[in-house]
Amino acid sequence: MSQIKRILFPTDFSPTAQNAFKHCLILADYYEAKVEVVHVVFPEYAALDMPVVSMTTTREKAEAALTVLGSFVELGMTQTQEFYTFKNSPSVEQMVEIGVPIGTILKLADEKHIDLIMLGTKGEHNTLERAFGSVSTGVLEHALCPVMVIPEFAHWKPTHIVAYASDLSESDPYHFWKAADILTPFHPLVHVVNIHKGDAHDEVAIDELKKIFSNNTPAVQISFHQEKHDSITAGIETFIDNYAVDLLMMYSPHRSWIERLFHHSQTRDLAFTTRIPMLVIKR
Repeated sequence: MSQIKRILFPTDFSPTAQNAFKHCLILADYYEAKVEVVHVVFPEYAALDMPVVSMTTTREKAEAALTVLGSFVELGMTQTQEFYTFKNSPSVEQMVEIGVPIGTILKLADEKHIDLIMLGTKGEHNTLERAFGSVSTGVLEHALCPVMVIPEFAHWKPTHIVAYASDLSESDPYHFWKAADILTPFHPLVHVVNIHKGDAHDEVAIDELKKIFSNNTPAVQISFHQEKHDSITAGIETFIDNYAVDLLMMYSPHRSWIERLFHHSQTRDLAFTTRIPMLVIKR
């Protein structure tokens, strides 16, 4: 039985969020999980030179947002049922909160003991680097639970093939298996892949890669790959295309690995045109 019982889905009511919400509803059905849908209203201030919250205006915005949120959820249910048959009636709680989006989302995730946060992402030219807006980036960096991001044009399909991007850290396998129950309903084939640039300290034989993951026996099929590429990001992009990957998965213990993958200056210049969901495992 999956340990994913509560999913937090922040929304800004955009078409990108609407598309991601369909993914969220279906995953919740697989996991028999409750979905907590939240829209965060930023406080209105009385004047720029007077940082006093205008409670009346803010309250009006929150009330209007709650109506829009109801329509958002209803539309998502209707659209999802056009191509997917729910095993159970989804349990969806709707919330409108007032505050700063990132902090509010993280606070809710902690207070409600959320197991998974799902976000829709939209980026200029659909590049992987730019697909993470400020809210998504903040949630990815600071959330303590796994975070799944859904690109704006990603269509739902079962997860049969997963690419797990490994940086060969000793704790990598532990955190992977700790969160592996997220994949349990799909019984996928997992490609553990390390992309390196050919530097001496990055070159590790396939046998060594297997050894790192050998202490835990997985409930999924695993294959191991090590690829040399001038760019880590472009190397992963190529791997995704070559192996028809459905889900990109990685572990982010702190900003070092996620920064290397998403925020390195080289990455900002690359068009990583991923069209698949990405799951970031946290501690």
